[in-house]
Amino acid sequence: MSRKLTITIEVDSDREEIILRDDTGNSRPLKSILVTGGGFEEGSFYLFGWGSCADLGWVLANGYRYSSQSPRTEDRFYRRVFAHMTRWIAQFHGWALEQSIDPQVLLERWEAEDAAKAAAEAERKSTN
Repeated sequence: MSRKLTITIEVDSDREEIILRDDTGNSRPLKSILVTGGGFEEGSFYLFGWGSCADLGWVLANGYRYSSQSPRTEDRFYRRVFAHMTRWIAQFHGWALEQSIDPQVLLERWEAEDAAKAAAEAERKSTN
């Protein structure tokens, strides 16, 4: 059985805050938001973002982590979303050419690259 859900997003740029409300009574103050939607077959997409890019990156990373660790059946949707998102990002950056890639493998590769860069930067600073 389907149910209609209404979500309201209020962006207050003076206070640098966002209030997200839904018709079930939930309300949450946020500092950043990213809203996406679209259809592959139609080639349509909607993209709206406001706030801190770093916060949004953190949210996406933690959403990925949460969905991959959650035992809840209903979170399988998010696991599939993040898997598809990772594959598209890899393809757009030329890291994968129409190949399927395990999101966990890609995440581990990026973490290793970040750690190597941080170590090199620390070494550079210690010799200056």
